[in-house]
Amino acid sequence: MASETTDQNVPSGSNPGDTSAGPHPPEQTAGGPLSGRLGIFIFVVLFGTAGYLTWHTMTHPPQVKPDPPVETYMCAETMKTFQHKPKMGETIPVESPYTHRKTGYPTEKCFWTRDGKRKLKPTYVLLNKYRGKKGPTICPDCGRIVYPHNPTPPPETPLASQPADATESGSAPSATTSPSKP
Repeated sequence: MASETTDQNVPSGSNPGDTSAGPHPPEQTAGGPLSGRLGIFIFVVLFGTAGYLTWHTMTHPPQVKPDPPVETYMCAETMKTFQHKPKMGETIPVESPYTHRKTGYPTEKCFWTRDGKRKLKPTYVLLNKYRGKKGPTICPDCGRIVYPHNPTPPPETPLASQPADATESGSAPSATTSPSKP
């Protein structure tokens, strides 16, 4: 068997006459359209744009237009309530469906009963300032003063349909028995 020349036997930097057994010179490839300075410039521009858009999206989320809830209004002339969804830029008073004029004002809710209990369904009250009257606004149902942004009764206040002793003992008496009076 003849001895073959291997890469290990060829000293570095020397070029033996037989190119079939030795190392091959590197092949020359033509530069692509994105090689060199142009490729680096395009990479930097694209990477910078992606970074800016990511930063902008994270720090400036899209703003959601507020969707106001439907509110209860009262016509100052007819004293009837109606539902209205405020629109952007709309001023008070709003157009009433009863008079077809701007006589609708937002109402205040009163959750009290005349005997000092709370109720689940409110009485809608129109403040005197919207009616052109002086003095405090009095709820027609309970007789209490109604304020702007009227507070609700505390949760420990008994409900109107609930007997007073049921809240103290923790259970309601049966329907057939009546509360005893001392």
